[in-house]
Amino acid sequence: MYCNPICDIMKRTGVLLSILALVAVACTSVEEASFESISMPQRVVAPLSSAYCTAVVTINGVDTQKNMETDYLPHVLACENFSAQYEALKALAIAARSTAYYYMAQDGRICDGQACQVYSCSASPQTRHYQAAAATAGQYLNYSDTLTYGFYVAGDPSTPSPSCVSSSSSGTEYYVTYNQGKTGTNVEQTTLGWVHSPSDFGYGQNRGCLSQNGSICLENQGYSYMNILRFYYGADIYVSTAPGSCSGTQQPPPKVTGLSPDGWGNVGSSGVSLGWNAATGATNYDVLFWYWDWNSASWKEYYTWNTTGTSLSVWPVYHDTYYAWTVKAKNNAGTGTQADYAYFYLD
Repeated sequence: MYCNPICDIMKRTGVLLSILALVAVACTSVEEASFESISMPQRVVAPLSSAYCTAVVTINGVDTQKNMETDYLPHVLACENFSAQYEALKALAIAARSTAYYYMAQDGRICDGQACQVYSCSASPQTRHYQAAAATAGQYLNYSDTLTYGFYVAGDPSTPSPSCVSSSSSGTEYYVTYNQGKTGTNVEQTTLGWVHSPSDFGYGQNRGCLSQNGSICLENQGYSYMNILRFYYGADIYVSTAPGSCSGTQQPPPKVTGLSPDGWGNVGSSGVSLGWNAATGATNYDVLFWYWDWNSASWKEYYTWNTTGTSLSVWPVYHDTYYAWTVKAKNNAGTGTQADYAYFYLD
């Protein structure tokens, strides 16, 4: 099994091997997952500026790109808790996405296996697995301005109802936390990861551990996915949506750069070819023009064009004067920050 640096640290200490010895792996049943480093992990600041729409998954030592929402997460849900139904799967999707976001932010990739979470197994995603990922697209756990690692394990296969709280401490149930109604420093952290002091930089990264068997029990008792998450991660756990095309929360484009011509230079006496760098996510651009009026000694608005490209040819009518121009990138979410002005002189 391939191990990333976090997994390697654990193997050198024997921790990973002792954990994996607790249970047998069965891809089409509830899997064990999300084993974290024994040293203090680096903090990932939340809220995240953008969603990770692509997961880079290391499969048999080879990095492979997978669509986070339509490929990676449905497969993880099928491999990790195949038999779960919709609400438990939505809760797991958010925990698994939080784990994937953590690895993508730290390492730029996530391993395929129990040291991270399982993508490859004999189970194929069903409709409910795709629906659970889609219904929670871009959603991740966070607390105290920190991305929360979505610890989860199989837990007690005999979790009793209606309480859905196991008294067992054997197997992976040892790592499960029951944090219903708890907030702040009263939320129990799981020993599966680094247990932070409230004064730690990164407090909020560990807010407990979800039981997959327990989640099924809770759904059978009528719990929603949010209440399942609060049952294990505390009443004050935040679920935020990272902006991005894959999460359905598109943002306006960034500020346009690279305007040319610029620098007050003389561009001749006929048409002028304008150009600028493409802005990520932009669907069209407003190009705004002013000219210098010598009589009033002031800038006068000339014209505004709209184009879908990153270049425009114009033929200004006023000669022997200066022009100022700028560009604003636009999409369905709004208009981005106006570019810095560029200037040229027309004979």
